[in-house]
Amino acid sequence: MRLLGNLVLVGCALLIFESDQMSDMEMPFLKFAIESWQGAVKAVGYEELRNGLRQGFWQWLDEAWVVQEEIPPPVPKVSEVPVFSVQRPLRVLVLGDSLAGFYLPNALGQLARLDGRVEVESLYRVAASLANPARMDFNVEVPRFWEQRQRQTGRGFDIVVVLMGANDRQAIRHQGSWLRFNTEPWRREYLLRLSTLLDYVSTRSHQVYWLQLPPMREASLEQEIRMIEQMIKPVLANFHNVRFLDQRHLLSLRGEYTPVGVVDGVQVPLRARDGIHLSTHGARILAQDIWYRMFRDFAFEPIPDPTRSRDPPENPPASESPERVSNHR
Repeated sequence: MRLLGNLVLVGCALLIFESDQMSDMEMPFLKFAIESWQGAVKAVGYEELRNGLRQGFWQWLDEAWVVQEEIPPPVPKVSEVPVFSVQRPLRVLVLGDSLAGFYLPNALGQLARLDGRVEVESLYRVAASLANPARMDFNVEVPRFWEQRQRQTGRGFDIVVVLMGANDRQAIRHQGSWLRFNTEPWRREYLLRLSTLLDYVSTRSHQVYWLQLPPMREASLEQEIRMIEQMIKPVLANFHNVRFLDQRHLLSLRGEYTPVGVVDGVQVPLRARDGIHLSTHGARILAQDIWYRMFRDFAFEPIPDPTRSRDPPENPPASESPERVSNHR
């Protein structure tokens, strides 16, 4: 409709504004109208008005036919990475589904409270996934939560720790229809949602740690989770400050589902009874690994109070199987 309207306006303009250029054209069916208009313009002395209108019209036409490219609002640039301290602690957001729920942020929070140079918050929901925004739309809730915290504290988050994906093996509702899991349309929509989320958090933080899901007890769930894992890795690699953390070995023996391990010489559960979630001990092991990485990746001022915890060692002991997690505290 816009094209048709513009064509009609151009036609009228040629008749009204350019009639003096058309008298010699072979257009018998318009000759009477053109000559009548020319006579009327000269009779009333409106040639200057017509010339002004003509100039304004062609200027408008030039602008109307130019495709206006929408310029997105500028994204606030993350400032240079500071040295974190008790006065300016490193702020961590733990994000995801119920795997990123109470146990993991609580374990990180305990380490942070002992240290004083790190603050931990969490945003998660049970059964949340990128595939089902009805439970939690990450691309709506994360910006809302982020901006709320920024208003309250004057800062967003320096690190985002993401742990989710166990609920993603489901159809996606998109534009009134269902996209069946793992079909090409499903993969396109899923990766678009993932890229949108990563674009938001990566441009506003210094580092994003995307945690690898631990092995699952149910074979079909394990297979589909690894399929999604391989699918998202190239997308994660497109963002310079997004890192995929391979933590599978920390809670498994030979890469297989392992429900129990030995910590400080005592056999403890590493996973919940459902074969999916973390136990308190399993969450502590992952939190300890994240803690070491943060202190390797960022600079911290010494703690002024010598009675508080010291920095983690530069080379923490490896933990390739549950039998070796006794080195973690």
